[in-house]
Amino acid sequence: MHSTTNVWNLWSKVEGILDKDHLLEITNVAISYMKKHPGKTELEKIVGKIKINGGFRPLIMDQKKLVRELVSRMEKDKTMRFMLPFIETWAIVETNLYQEVMSNIPGKPVKMAESSEHNETDEASVISEEISNLASSLLLSRDYKKQDIKLMICYILASKIEKSDEGKIIDDHPEDLIAASVTSDNGNIWDDCLAQFENLPADAEEWAYLDEFVDKLHKIAGEKQHLREQQVAHKKLIATFIENFDKMSVNYSYEIDFFDISFVNLDQIEELTSSEILQLEESIVALQLYFDTYRELKQKPVNKVAEEQRKFSEIGAISQKIIELAATINCSL
Repeated sequence: MHSTTNVWNLWSKVEGILDKDHLLEITNVAISYMKKHPGKTELEKIVGKIKINGGFRPLIMDQKKLVRELVSRMEKDKTMRFMLPFIETWAIVETNLYQEVMSNIPGKPVKMAESSEHNETDEASVISEEISNLASSLLLSRDYKKQDIKLMICYILASKIEKSDEGKIIDDHPEDLIAASVTSDNGNIWDDCLAQFENLPADAEEWAYLDEFVDKLHKIAGEKQHLREQQVAHKKLIATFIENFDKMSVNYSYEIDFFDISFVNLDQIEELTSSEILQLEESIVALQLYFDTYRELKQKPVNKVAEEQRKFSEIGAISQKIIELAATINCSL
């Protein structure tokens, strides 16, 4: 069986398609698309879980800084697994190029790509040349960047190989390629259940237990509904906490950096109970009040030595409270 990441490891050697400048460009395109569709992309979930030094959340970082950070990580990732979601999102944005390449690409490179991964060193230069020749031969409606064409060819071929390994070829939009990878093979259980009822003979003894079955089903449905409502409320609580935390990260960025505070386990928030999150929210509010007090003391003018000594003492006291509360918050995560 062929691995998509193995294919990409090989095709990363195609000249120019994944150099740093191109990575910066396609990553910026992907992040821009993600921000234009908040809450609707898988990429947002991936980016949101990335840990940034200082505890800052990547979804509210300056985009240029975020893109540089992401590309730096891509260059260190030998498996290319980290890079692929950004390429997939880029392919969705570049719909016109995707459709044109898909409609023009021949079948031969797929076979070449399938066999080549078994002899990576010998075939790398051959693949680079064949991909480049293919990119030059395609009849496209406008003058796309050569490296974009190469990347799209590799993306489409990698997708085809992955799907052919599963016994199905996907030739639709890249959104369908992504969706197909997560489609369940279980089908609709209600359709299956109805089909079993339809196949029961009219005189089957199972019909005698139908009312009991329906009552039990209603009971289960009510319990699941209650559970769903609890889950929705919990998710809203998490979303509110993250929103407030993000605001704090922006409004008090100087203090967070000055006190060298790093909320290293913020990604664990989803594992906390609702009561634990509420307690954590109270601690975050208290921390912001401490930050306000610290700011006021730092800006407070003094005219006497005694006032200055008292100011420094108060600053030391509030600083200690900030450090201790930040540590408590980290222990809670």
